[in-house]
Amino acid sequence: MRCKNYLRLPLGVAIPWWLLLVPLFFYSGKSYANSESPDASEYTSSQQEKVKITGQVTDIQGVGLPGAAVREKGNESNGTSTDIDGNFTITVGNPNAVLVISYVGMQPQEVALRKRISVKISLEEKEEVALQEVMVVGYGQQKKQSVVGAIVQTSGDDLQRTGGLTNVGQALTGLLPGVSTIQYTGRPGDDDPAILIRGKSTWNNASPLILVDGIERKMSDVDINDVETISVLKDASATAVFGVKGAEGVILITTKRGKEGRTKLSFSANVAFKFLPKITRRLDAYDALAYQNEGIERELPASENGWGLYTPMSILSRYRYRLTEDDQYIYPNVDWTDAFTKDFGITQHYNLNISGGSKFAKYYGTFSYVNEGDMLNSGLDTGLSAKPRYSYDKYNYRTNLDFNITKSTLFTINLAGSLGIKRGSNTDHEGDLFRAFYDTAPGAFPVRHKNGDWGYYQPNTTIYNPVQRLNTNGVKDEYTSQVNTDFILKQNLDFITKGLSVQGSFSFDTSSSSTKTIEGSSTRSLWIDPYTLQEWPTPNEGTTGFDFVPSPGNVNGEWLNVGSTMRRIFYQVQLNYARTFGKHDVGATAVMNREEYASGSMFPRYREDWVGRVTYGYDNRYLFEANGAYNGSERFGKGYRFGFFPSVAAGWVLSNESFMHSLTWLDKLKFRYSIGKTGNDNFDAPRWAYQTQWVIDTDPTWGSSSAVFGPDNVGSPYTQYIESVVGNPDLQWETSLKQNLGIELSVLGGMFSGTMDIFRDDRDKIFMSADQRNVPSYFGASPVSANLGKTKTKGFEVELRFQHKTGFGMNYWLTYSYTHAKDEVEFMEDPELMPAYLKNAGFQIGQTKTKIGAGYMQSWDDVYASTKADQNNQYRLPGDLDIIDFNADGIIDVYDAAPWAYTDRPQNTYNIMGGFDWKGLSFMIQFYGVFNAVRSYDFINHLGVSIPVVPEQYGDYWSPSNPSATWKAPRTMTQSEQGNLAYYDASYLRLKNVELSYTFTNAWLKSLRVSSLKILVSGNNLAFWSKLPEEKEQGVSQWAGATNYPIGKRVNIGLNVTF
Repeated sequence: MRCKNYLRLPLGVAIPWWLLLVPLFFYSGKSYANSESPDASEYTSSQQEKVKITGQVTDIQGVGLPGAAVREKGNESNGTSTDIDGNFTITVGNPNAVLVISYVGMQPQEVALRKRISVKISLEEKEEVALQEVMVVGYGQQKKQSVVGAIVQTSGDDLQRTGGLTNVGQALTGLLPGVSTIQYTGRPGDDDPAILIRGKSTWNNASPLILVDGIERKMSDVDINDVETISVLKDASATAVFGVKGAEGVILITTKRGKEGRTKLSFSANVAFKFLPKITRRLDAYDALAYQNEGIERELPASENGWGLYTPMSILSRYRYRLTEDDQYIYPNVDWTDAFTKDFGITQHYNLNISGGSKFAKYYGTFSYVNEGDMLNSGLDTGLSAKPRYSYDKYNYRTNLDFNITKSTLFTINLAGSLGIKRGSNTDHEGDLFRAFYDTAPGAFPVRHKNGDWGYYQPNTTIYNPVQRLNTNGVKDEYTSQVNTDFILKQNLDFITKGLSVQGSFSFDTSSSSTKTIEGSSTRSLWIDPYTLQEWPTPNEGTTGFDFVPSPGNVNGEWLNVGSTMRRIFYQVQLNYARTFGKHDVGATAVMNREEYASGSMFPRYREDWVGRVTYGYDNRYLFEANGAYNGSERFGKGYRFGFFPSVAAGWVLSNESFMHSLTWLDKLKFRYSIGKTGNDNFDAPRWAYQTQWVIDTDPTWGSSSAVFGPDNVGSPYTQYIESVVGNPDLQWETSLKQNLGIELSVLGGMFSGTMDIFRDDRDKIFMSADQRNVPSYFGASPVSANLGKTKTKGFEVELRFQHKTGFGMNYWLTYSYTHAKDEVEFMEDPELMPAYLKNAGFQIGQTKTKIGAGYMQSWDDVYASTKADQNNQYRLPGDLDIIDFNADGIIDVYDAAPWAYTDRPQNTYNIMGGFDWKGLSFMIQFYGVFNAVRSYDFINHLGVSIPVVPEQYGDYWSPSNPSATWKAPRTMTQSEQGNLAYYDASYLRLKNVELSYTFTNAWLKSLRVSSLKILVSGNNLAFWSKLPEEKEQGVSQWAGATNYPIGKRVNIGLNVTF
């Protein structure tokens, strides 16, 4: 079967391990971190007792640190401090002496001179060093060495190197193993991607839980410049503390905070140019009509009805060879991609932030503005005051404050908010706008006639002019605003016992929305019949003999719709304990929180969680962790309202065993295993689905009721009550049993490192709604919703990293990650007597099923030898796809649709990143790819009408002289099976991100009080290699609706100034 072809591995998976060894060829001997200088010279006379040393102390951006303390180790009286530029001079008594450098707010550092007389030292902020040593986990932080769960983490700096992206979710693509994204639209303001963690284990909502500073909020609420770290929790050990919300994984976003030290003011500006992806082209008007003529001639043995659509050569030739200037309006050949879109759109992103602090108070404040411009050809002069355009403006602000009220009391305030304005066209069914873009024939009509009238197609007025529809239907502006507040008080209880603390928090979020609509009206349109040259509508000469000029259009109305206000109240009490007794590390956390959520006048929703965690470590070798969450949800009835979700995990740091110490090249070898249960109640069901709900039937005064009588279906004249929801008192949450086995390895001083995780997720009690259940219609009523489904997901993740710093100061790195995740349905209430290949069980969720072709029928002999079809497809011709009779019943019908290839979700993703930093110059490149996925191709070709639409790929169609074509022979009035021809191999490799930057720290900047100046140029989605048309990566039908705004490429120019 053809699906076997998908088993070939692409380059990204077959990457040889030796690729990671290539950088070793550039290894230039031993280096000493943060202590190299390109101008360093060696001291050659070991006989001299005292040595004069010069150097400079800077931060990691190369900015000189004034007042840094420099002293000789072992001789505390010998010391100095740096000048305003960070320079110093010191005399030491030994050419191999060690210098100790310290600075307020920075991590102290020791530098061995090793006979050098000039050194340059870079200090890291204490918080940065701490950040590298800890991992953000649920309800707290843990040292990376003690973590036994499957957790990956990235920094805000990595997110900002993604080609000018302003959406945090989009920037995550490829950065972390196990995390995959599918972006369904590029529309400004609506471009949040769907995020999956380790595949999909339910046919209900599979979105992960997203927490911003510990509170459930949207990822798009956060400006990308405000992100400090993002942690992704994947296994039960990490997610069990979130209980019923943790089954799909958890994403923890931590925003930036102030740090002790001098005030820093930073400004960044990014301007990105957005370009269209490669859009599937259509055959031009001449070739499309010729294609249709070919189909009409070919199907004469089956039907003669197509002759009325046959285009004679005298007309056909005019679409390509014009005789007069007016031919472009009568015989048009429009490139609708070019007409409907601009050359590029522009995105602007500006951010201003200030941070700093003292021992008493630390502060971080920021303001940002984002403008996402339009790639569509909107805003044309149509004579209307309302000029629509697709754009998105967003204003973000955030203030994070930390007050050390006493030495043991910390009070934190977080205040954040945003205002968003999303603009678009006021199209009744916005999908029609994008459908018109993809589904309008080049030869149907011109965009506009020379007199300014819009082109339209009189024989079929449901074929819209997309440019007209975009610019004349009016304007719709959507406004959203929100405010998020957190108040957190943490009290150290060391006076009771060392390591004990208590924390209380209160959060209040509110948001509101409104929509302003300006409705346009119809404008003048014109179509000229290419055969008779008759104009439609027929010109009106008027009663006075003068031409009648209709109104060019006006505004029909304007109104404002104020939406509901959302409010969320969250409060939490948390008790923490962490202490070390000799070789024993003990930790414990207990949490109780409660959430109230309401929108408008609805009755508030409630949720309550009780969480506990215990950790233990012995001698940094043996690790143990136990977690549990006791959750309460109002969605379920008595007896199912609360549930307990436990997990346990263990780790063994083998490299810390005494018998491993002889392996000096081995830095870390760690094994970990976890098992636990989590839940999911995020499915589409009525709020109180455990109760039967009754409603009054449709008002009989309107002449319609759900109860009807007689052959004329006359509605009942009486008021009646009906069951709107048939309750199921046994409804409960989905449960997930997760297991994970992980290995972590680091060698040669961290030069090479890697992780590997093998995971399994057994999902039970998956919610099935009434329309998902297979209950026969003669049951007489809708079946009740129930927890019946079962699935399993298995896979693995690998991440390999290389990093090295050369003797001349260049730091270069390379990472490779690969994720495989495959789900399988075990039970979905399939009919017992249904053939196994037609069932859902045994296949992936959303498994592609289609009739499968065995090649083309090359001759009439093949036609006569083929299996006959059901009554819907009686006509067979040479060039048709020969469909396999999969169930061997002697007829081709719907029961021959068999499992084929994969789903639209990739089973495998891989990511390759590399780059270097040297003397302020920085470069990064990222490739991202997927394979084992398919996309459907459901382009409407409108054959059988006067003006056909023919995708470019149809041009390579079967004929006796082209027997191995990619598409079947054309048809016009009759149909032939498409089978698996309607699907693409959706494997692809994308050049995801590239960035080149340079940071200036010159002396002339300091005269302007500028610490550093960074300029950069970057790109996103710059190249795409696949059999799949690039716009189909969105994973939806080409004309499926508003979600089909194209996703573009970006070229970004940026500037970052720090004062």
